[in-house]
Formats: sequence, C-alpha cells, structure tokens
Amino acid sequence: MKRHRRLAVELLESRLVLSGLGLAQGPQDLIWEQVIVTLHDQAGPPQDVASEVIGRFGGQLGHVYEHALNGFSAQLPAAAVAALANNPRIQAVETDLQLQTTAQTVPTGVQRIGTLNNSTADIGSGKQIDVDIAIIDTGIQATHPDLTVSGGIRYYTVNSGPPKSRGSFQDGNYADDHGHGTHVAGIAAARDNGVGVVGVAPGARLWAVKVLDASGNGYVSDIIKGIDWVTANAKTIEIANMSLGGQGSSTAYRTAIQNSVAAGVVYVVAAGNEYRDILGADKTFGTSDDTIPAAYPEVATISAMADSDGRSGGGGTVTSPGYADDTFADFSNFSNSDANQSWYDSNNYGIVSPGLGIDLMMPGVDILSTYKGSGYATMSGTSMAAPHAAGLAALYVAKNGRANNAAEVYAIRQALIDGGIPWRSDDGLQAPPIGQPNSDSPDKHEENLGWAGDLVTGPTLTVNIVSPEGGFLEGMVTVEARASYDGEEAVAVEFFVNGESIGVGTHSEVSWSVVWDTTAIEEGDYLLQAVATAGDLTAEDSVMVTVDNIAAFPTVQIVSPADHAIVSDHVLVSAIATADWRYAVNQVEFTLGTQTFLDTDASDGWSVLWDTTELDDGDYVIVAQVTDSAEQTVEDTIAVTVNNAVSSMNVNLGGTAVWINKNIWEARVTATVLDQNGSPLAGASVTGTWSNNGTLVTGMTNDKGEITFISDRFRGAGNVTWTLTNVTLDGYEYPGSLQSITVYSDGSTSQASVQPAAFSQAAAWWDLFQKEESRKGRASSDDGTLLGPAVDPLMAGL
Repeated sequence: MKRHRRLAVELLESRLVLSGLGLAQGPQDLIWEQVIVTLHDQAGPPQDVASEVIGRFGGQLGHVYEHALNGFSAQLPAAAVAALANNPRIQAVETDLQLQTTAQTVPTGVQRIGTLNNSTADIGSGKQIDVDIAIIDTGIQATHPDLTVSGGIRYYTVNSGPPKSRGSFQDGNYADDHGHGTHVAGIAAARDNGVGVVGVAPGARLWAVKVLDASGNGYVSDIIKGIDWVTANAKTIEIANMSLGGQGSSTAYRTAIQNSVAAGVVYVVAAGNEYRDILGADKTFGTSDDTIPAAYPEVATISAMADSDGRSGGGGTVTSPGYADDTFADFSNFSNSDANQSWYDSNNYGIVSPGLGIDLMMPGVDILSTYKGSGYATMSGTSMAAPHAAGLAALYVAKNGRANNAAEVYAIRQALIDGGIPWRSDDGLQAPPIGQPNSDSPDKHEENLGWAGDLVTGPTLTVNIVSPEGGFLEGMVTVEARASYDGEEAVAVEFFVNGESIGVGTHSEVSWSVVWDTTAIEEGDYLLQAVATAGDLTAEDSVMVTVDNIAAFPTVQIVSPADHAIVSDHVLVSAIATADWRYAVNQVEFTLGTQTFLDTDASDGWSVLWDTTELDDGDYVIVAQVTDSAEQTVEDTIAVTVNNAVSSMNVNLGGTAVWINKNIWEARVTATVLDQNGSPLAGASVTGTWSNNGTLVTGMTNDKGEITFISDRFRGAGNVTWTLTNVTLDGYEYPGSLQSITVYSDGSTSQASVQPAAFSQAAAWWDLFQKEESRKGRASSDDGTLLGPAVDPLMAGL
C-alpha cells in the first residue's frame, strides 16, 4: 500500500518587504521599498545610473549587475520607486522577493543512478573530475576534508535598522553557517578519497556562491548578484546548482539566468517540496504562483524519488520519512498540463522531456552527504535531488566537453534526459506495467530517472505516436505509431485507451496502426498510448485526445448595444459568433428594425453600423443570425429604444482624505452630475470602482446632483483611486470620457480621463460612418482601412 506521508518541508512562499505592499506606517518619505531595477541596454553604465538615482532620491544602493543583468538593486523611499517608473532609461522595477532552501531534514543516491558503472567517474580510483561547479546556496565549508573548494563569494542584504546600516553587501566570507550548501556540494562532488562519502562527480572543483543566510533565506536581488558573478566567471564554471526556490514572478531573475545560460553555464535547480505544479494551480507561466526558478524553461528542473538500498527492484526498507523503496517522493513538485497541451510543449527551447517542465528525477530521500563542522548528515528534499543531476551534468561535460552558448546548454540537458531510465523500467521505479494507470505519479507525465551508468550494453527500443497528434476526434480514427529498434527480436506495438487495449497494430513498411471506433464510447478526454515490445524491452508513448462525435450548432450573442438600451445617432451593432470545431462561421446577418445588413468579414469582428437618424424614435428589435459552413443557423434578439432627442449630462469629480486618527485615513469622492446647461440632475445612477479591492459601488444623486463614495480605511501614507464606470438617467446620455480621481493621504488629488471602448463609442461610430460613406462614394476616411473596435457590452447602453 502506498504511503502518502508528507515531509515537513519548509514552505517556499514569496516574502515581500512589508513596505513594498504599501502597508508600512508613517509618512510616505520614510517608507522604504527593496527593489530590483532593470535598465534599457542604452541606459549607460549601471553603476553611473544607480549612483544618480541614489544621489537624487536618497536610499541605499544594493548590488550592481553588469553581466547576467543590466541593472541594480536598491532600498529606496516609496516616492522614489514610483518616480523610477517614468524614467526612460529604466525598463522595469520589481519588488525584491525572499527565497529559501528547498531541503527538509536530511545517501545511497550515487549508487542508485549507476555512478559505480560510470567510467568517467571511475569511483575507487581516487580520480578527480576536471569540471567546475558553482553551488548557489548557503555557502560551503571550505575546510571540509571531503570537498575541493576553489573559492567563492558572499552577497547579502540588510533592510532593517537605521538607513546608514542598510544596503546590499559582498565579501569573501562564504562559510556555511546553515549546513545546506555543504550538504548539496558533497552530493555533487565529494572526493573519492577513501573516507566519508563520494559524490556523483568525485572531486570536481566547487565554487561557493553564498546568497542564503543561516536560516536558509535570501533575497532575489542577492541571488541575481550570485548569478551575475557566475556569469562573469563563465569561462571557468560549467555547471551551477540552485537548490533553492520560492513562489512568485520576477522578470529580472529569469533574464539573469537566460544571460548566464547564453554564456554556456548549465543551471540545475530543485523542483520544490510542496507537491504542486511548478506553474501553480493556474498552469500559466509568469504568474505569482510559479515556483521559481524551477518553472523557468532555461534550467534543468529536478524532482525527487525515494531509495533506501542503492538498487532498483523495490526490495529496500521503508525510508525514514515513510516512503517505500523505489517510489516517487510525493513531497516533490511536478509538471502537469491542461487537457492536450502544456506550456512547455512550445516554450522549452526544443527540449523534450517525458516530465514536461521536469527534466529528470533523482534520489532525494535519506541522502547522506557532507555537512558543516567537517561532519556528515542525512537530509531529504528536491534540494538533494538537484545536485545528483548537477554531478551527472559534470560527468557529461568531463567526457564530451562544455557548453559555450545556450543551444549547447540545451543539447546537454537533452542528452541527460535521453540517457535517463524510464520511470516504468527494470531500473526505474516500482509502478504498474505500461498501459495501466500509475497511482504513484502525480500526473500522466513520468520523467526519466537520471542515469550515470555507461549505456552501451544492448539494443534500444523507442516508439512515437504520429497520428493523431491530439485535439478533437470523431468517428473511425486511425491511430498510427512508429517504432525504432536496433536488435534482432520482432517488434510489436499495442495500443491502449485509458489503460484498455484497443488492439495490436498492423505493421506496414514504416509504422504500426489500428482503427479506433470512437462512436462506441462517451464523449470526453482520453489517454491514448502506444506500447512497443521487443524481447524483454518495452517502450511507450502517449497523447491526450478529446472524443467529440456530436456536431454542435453555432452560437451568436449580441454584445452591443445592451438589451433595452436607449440608442441614438450612429450605433455600432456587434455580436460574438462561434461554430463547432468542424465548421466555420460563414456570416452574421443583422436585422435592425426594418433594415437588413450582412457581414461576411470576420477580420474586423461581426459588426455593422446602424444609422438610427433615418428612423422615427421608438422601440425596435435587433436580430443577429449566424450561419456556419454546414448551413446551420441560430439567432439572438434584443430590444432597444431609439431616442435621438435625448439630452446629455456631465460628471465632475472631487475628493479629499479624512484622517480618522493619526494612523488611519479614508478617501471620500463626490461625483456631481449636471445637465448640458450646468444644472444639477437628481436621481442619476452613478457607478464606479475603488482600486484597492475592485469593489463596484453605485449610488443615486441628491437634489444637488451629488453622490459621495467613501473608501475602505487605510493605515499609513498612500493613495487610492476611484474610477467612474457608468452614469445613467432616463432621457439623458453621458457622452464624456471615463474619469478617475486619485486621492492621496495628504488630501491632495489628481484626475485622469481615458477613452475605454464603451465611452468612446461616439468616435468609433463616427469612424465607421465615414468608412460606410466612403464605400458609397460620398466621403473618405483617413486611410480607408478603419476597423470597427470591440465594444464592452456592459457599457454599450451609454
């Protein structure tokens, strides 16, 4: 029975500086934010720009980045951070994040991945691998007798205490005051010296890049500076291990790694220990729930397995955290996909892994390695799995040569993936046979086990499904796969749907195929697998497909104007139309009162311009009828009132800040609605939103035409914006722009006026009117290619 015990691993949550969230107390000029600043390439030397910024605004300069990133980090007053966003030399300003180690408490791993049979490692000979590995971590104990430490650097940030004590600093004190970095270093490269332990790449030269403190925490700004240092030394350092991570999003962090990879450094990172997707619940790259740097496609991300005896077969004892021998360590993060597609399918630089965003799985439970105090300790986590892969990469580089650019880095990663052992194989994990569901896997994407053994012992077998490639299927479907085998036994390919066989393939000259009758099953998603066998060898490939045998009718929805809207002058009538995946939308026909218009051009949206001035005021019906390529039709209908005699109204905004006490304040915004003559209008409905929470608030004007909105209460200096989204009153229309007013805690205000789709319909209608008149030969637009803009249906009645 599988155990589902969770390791008490430390959560890797993003930790933002308090003032960066706008929650610090006190006057605005005393609120400091810790930021990472990325400069444009033409901005000039980053040291000069940083000095100018600090000199102008005050604050403390952090690190200056010159190799992996063009920019700097700093602690600055909040007002200065806001001003930086308008500086033309600055590309981006990001809040600094704090990340942590990914270990828990903490090795047979070197044996388990076949290192004893690796001729390059040659364990037992005392040989030292001629490769340099940077350990970006808590430092390394340089005096440990089992490690070859060639040097290093420390970067750290102080963001508390008096301003003169704050800042980012560097020195040569890279001693490990935590133990994590020394442990990681030993897994990758402990010496083959007859004592202690031996690493995957014995005796490889280690470089300590200390960016995490005694508690295992560190800021992204420090980590980027560590990457900057590695990049500056890329002619020496071939591999960098990062057994650290957190949740968040940082463009600067990724850019630094991209540039370092471009310099030829292979980055190996821990997947993380939260048993979650590295892209988070939304499976979307670049959002705040990503595990970074594990989610970055530029790095080799490593998950963890449990092994207790250094051998395959599952015959070992249960590990101390409660995992059976040769099973997936289910604290480990993973990479999944939605339906038939993963973000990594088209964004992984051509690297193909059975684990999608995970390159390899490595031993990561009960791993014995070097530790601070010149001793040894056992620890568990993906932090321990990653350096196994870093050592494996070092062995590859020692045998085949280093990378000099990003393409060669990715070639090394692909070689390690291709040289791995399939999850379900004799040397893999304990799992059901191929074709049956694997309850031990958190998804259907089973990354290979990294393998150091010299793999030249026998024939190889591969299989790939070439049709279908995924997507929607219907009727009788031909499933085709191609297999490659360099042995003498006969090859057979059997096909499975959700683990049930649909037949052994018929062999043609180049492929095997079966015909799958999808009409006999329910519609939905299915896992389609091809399993090739040749003697004792097996290989498997799979693809997700969706069975859809019922053709749906097209759909159409009128989105502008709104149902029961009051319209006048030239009205943009638009609709959204869709068709079943088998067909296409051919046309949308609009019936506007007694007039009919046909739109067959989808490039500018399904829309027509309606001149209501040719009609009498009154009630009218608008009908939109869609026709698809199968000649199926569907209609949508709304009612509108044409009133070309409506009056206009205007809105004035005012605001102030009211301090409840010395720490708490609230904003008050008053909207005054007036007719075209400047007289107040009572009973007008005014709607707007507050920027701090997005809450929609609505009120009715009094006899003075006024309505006042009061915000939430805030602590400390800051500001909040109220944005007008809608004004309605029978017999009137609001032709003006959307307005916003920002109220600052000192009582001052600033206003802005923009033209969103709904409030700018008059301009859009006029452009379309000119276009229509041009086609009739009566007028011409500026360039004759004006397109109808999309209209927000929620605002279309204004």
